[in-house]
Amino acid sequence: MARKTHILVHYSDSISGDIRAFEKYHKEVHGWKHVGYNYVIPHDGSIENIIGETAEGIHAGIGNWNAYSIGICVVASKEQPPTRYQYRTLIYVLLMLMGRYGILAKNVLGHKETGRDTDCPGPIDMVALRKALEASTLPYKRFCQSLDGSLGS
Repeated sequence: MARKTHILVHYSDSISGDIRAFEKYHKEVHGWKHVGYNYVIPHDGSIENIIGETAEGIHAGIGNWNAYSIGICVVASKEQPPTRYQYRTLIYVLLMLMGRYGILAKNVLGHKETGRDTDCPGPIDMVALRKALEASTLPYKRFCQSLDGSLGS
C-alpha cells in the first residue's frame, strides 16, 4: 500500500446524498467495488466513512492519485454550497489527516488540481481552504520549532 501524501477534496454536485447513496451509485452505475471516497461530509456536518482512510479510493480518476491520496467528498452543489457545519468538519478532518500522515497544506488539493478535466470541488475555494489549514497549523509549527535544539541538551 502506498504512503498517503495528499488529500483530495471533492464535491458531490448534488443537493443531497450520503455515503450509502454514493456507494450504491458507484457500484451500480460505474461498476466499482466500493464507494469512491474515503470520507463523505453530508449537509449536517457529520462525517461518514465505510472503506477506511488507508484503503485505496476510486476518486481521482487519473494516474496514481488514488494510491497515495485520501478522498473527501462534501455534499454540495453550486446552488447549495457547503454549510458552515460542513466546513468545520472538513477542516477538522483535514487537520487530523494532515497530522496523522504528515501531509502539508500545499498537498491538500481540489480534484481539478490533479489535472482532471472537472470543475470539482465546485464552490469550495481551495486557496482559502489551504490558507485556513496553514493558519491552523502555525501554532503547532512554532511550538515544534521552539523545541529544536532544546531536546537532549
